[in-house]
Amino acid sequence: SRVWRGPHWMLAALLACLSMLGPFSIDTYLPAFTGIAASLGATPVEMQQTLSAYLLGFAVMNLFHGALADSFGRRPVVLGGLALFTLASVGCALSQSIGMLVFFRAVQGMSAGAGMVVSRAIIRDLFRPDQAQKVMSQVTIYFGVAPAIAPIIGGFLFVHAGWHAIFWFLVGVGVVLGLTMWRMLPESLHPTQVQRFHARPLLQGYAQMAGSPVFIALALASGVPFNGMFLCVLSAPVFLGEHLHLGPTQFFW
Repeated sequence: SRVWRGPHWMLAALLACLSMLGPFSIDTYLPAFTGIAASLGATPVEMQQTLSAYLLGFAVMNLFHGALADSFGRRPVVLGGLALFTLASVGCALSQSIGMLVFFRAVQGMSAGAGMVVSRAIIRDLFRPDQAQKVMSQVTIYFGVAPAIAPIIGGFLFVHAGWHAIFWFLVGVGVVLGLTMWRMLPESLHPTQVQRFHARPLLQGYAQMAGSPVFIALALASGVPFNGMFLCVLSAPVFLGEHLHLGPTQFFW
């Protein structure tokens, strides 16, 4: 009550906006795959690398966002991640080659995960376990909206303003989120819980987890269905555009 004085649903909506950045970065530009490829002279395989690079950066930095937030605080990591995401989106919008686009997409992925990871840490900081479950359920409900509306926005922008407009839209999202979080997001890490950042013991801890059969089983139970979704996402531009002959504004179906 001393850190967040508003209703729980408002904090859940705020944190859901952070988590929505990842799906928006993926699903918004899918309807423009063919158009981007034609504009930059890229092959379908090269275009798929723009998504693979994003997901690789997202995955690698997820190993460190939490530790950085435990060391430097929740707000600095969130605000720094949003600032880097915004700059990377500018780079994507100004890209003149597929190599540039792949690079800036990787930077986008490295920064977009900060909000998703740290938002869960904020919930853990502020709520008892039973309350945290309720707030996480609210975040999940709000979060589910992003993949549904992102292709609609992306298709509309591509048809009416070109593919560069999609990444300028993401620049706007980054700026709005950054200003909102700077104004409203509380620092929930108590000074007694601050931990110095040390990469070596952190990686040793991950190695111990990787050697745990229970952890591996749980990771696979979560990861295999998640992988199935992204196989669908990766193939969507070809499947929907070439085989089902859907236009960019029909991707949301």
